[in-house]
Amino acid sequence: MRDALNRLAKRSQLFCVAYFLLENTRAKRRFAAGQHDSEQGATHRDLDAAASLAYIRRVLDDYSTFGGIDDERLHDATILELGPGDNLGVALCLLARGARRVVCLDRFYSRRDPAQQLQVYRALRDSLEDAEQRRRFDAAVDLSGAEPVFDADRLSYVHGIGIEDAEATLPGERFDIILSYAVLAHLYDPDTGMAVMDRLLVPGGRMAHKIDLSDHGMFSRGGHNPLIFLTFCDAVYGAMSSHTGRPNRRLIDYYRAQFAARGYDASYAYTKTVGVKDNINPYSRQLRAGQDYSDAQVALVERIRPRLAPPYRGLPLEDLLAAGVFVSATKPTETAGRAGC
Repeated sequence: MRDALNRLAKRSQLFCVAYFLLENTRAKRRFAAGQHDSEQGATHRDLDAAASLAYIRRVLDDYSTFGGIDDERLHDATILELGPGDNLGVALCLLARGARRVVCLDRFYSRRDPAQQLQVYRALRDSLEDAEQRRRFDAAVDLSGAEPVFDADRLSYVHGIGIEDAEATLPGERFDIILSYAVLAHLYDPDTGMAVMDRLLVPGGRMAHKIDLSDHGMFSRGGHNPLIFLTFCDAVYGAMSSHTGRPNRRLIDYYRAQFAARGYDASYAYTKTVGVKDNINPYSRQLRAGQDYSDAQVALVERIRPRLAPPYRGLPLEDLLAAGVFVSATKPTETAGRAGC
């Protein structure tokens, strides 16, 4: 009976909306009470060590291939990683490859099993073939006890604070690199978040972000059109999403405008299209009809376009088809910035 009710609920758009409203109200109360623990970002919880290592390597490969975060840029760099979730393996690898310091900042505290994470870190350390990388790794974390102990001078983990409020938490800090992986869609105030990242990044610094532009299963998981979440006005959608980490509905056009307005040299690679589960492999700099999307996906978009809220209704087909993007953006130097004023 419960399974039948769950299936009915997923098929009912009205039921979904009511559930999201209730869930967001509860989350808002928890945050007000200082409770930041969440299932959000618990990527590694159900993975064994091998699967966790594979995920960490995939993230690092994306940062290198599409973000231009190579060893030369990492050398002695200070890095801000947004939303690391329940595992700091990416940060440890960046330190092992030559970064000087990594700050991991997360609005939520993802629930985790310290013993499981200790196994992952030990396996990650054992996978390093270079002696110097192992030395740097060991300097950043002590794995000799029952739980990992991080050297706060090299790896600092701050939770309960979003990027929007980071400047007060990190006074005087500036970073050479700012990274995130499936995080920016969860910012509750993306305008402020983008402005803060810009101020925290040094001139000539690099950002690399993989951004999930989809509805994260809010409605599509129940078989609804994957763009239904773009049909609500801001007030209603905000009441469903502001404190739960649900997607903020900023699409690829938003990020283009944000980086262009600040004079960044930015490149974009499409990672996924609407209505398809798998990522584009490899990511594509330009969406190709018949390869990256089908006529059926075009029909899916155009059927719902008349119902979309005004900010989305007139967007180009390609922007509405994009369910994911990888952005690499370099901040102008101070000289270049003054020249452009």
